[in-house]
Amino acid sequence: MTQAAVESPRRKPIQSRSRETVRAILQAAARILTDEGLEHASTNRVAKVAGVSIGTLYQYFDSRDAIVAALAREHADEMLGLLATFAGQAATMPPRRTIREFVAAMIEAHRVAPQLHVALVQQLLSQGSAEALAEIRDPGRIIVRAWLEQHRAELRPKDLDAAAFLLTTTVEAAIHAKILEDPEGLADLSWQAELVDLLERYALA
Repeated sequence: MTQAAVESPRRKPIQSRSRETVRAILQAAARILTDEGLEHASTNRVAKVAGVSIGTLYQYFDSRDAIVAALAREHADEMLGLLATFAGQAATMPPRRTIREFVAAMIEAHRVAPQLHVALVQQLLSQGSAEALAEIRDPGRIIVRAWLEQHRAELRPKDLDAAAFLLTTTVEAAIHAKILEDPEGLADLSWQAELVDLLERYALA
């Protein structure tokens, strides 16, 4: 992704009408990405679905990649808001409970537009958009890494960077697969319990 795309939107929406325009563009892009895929999310198509002119769209975003990057940032902010409560409590939780609560928090965070989340990750991966992908990926990993440091003596892994990577990637991959294969079962407690057991066997001494 180009630096311009990472720094989008081009013009900051300050007035309420401008903010509404950007909101309409992002909502249109989210619908197209979720329902039809990136190949249908041209700037012309997004503008049409949003009900704005292509010239208006280009005032705020210089490309489709810029729109996807903005969506990723917005989605990451929503997820981080849901993970913030877990982060505040994790330091004082015993490790076994923390793992259980982490899985629950990650599932809850992914229930914010789950199909959009998977679509964004897939598109950012295919584009090689490391910066935008990191905005979705990093919040959970940073929280887990800090928790691992606080409880180092009680845990089996010694390489905490690797452990943070494995724990968060395992949970992300399992949740993404569940969303794709059985979205209605995302809140099913039985598969959550199996995922927690897997993480406990890896992480706990």
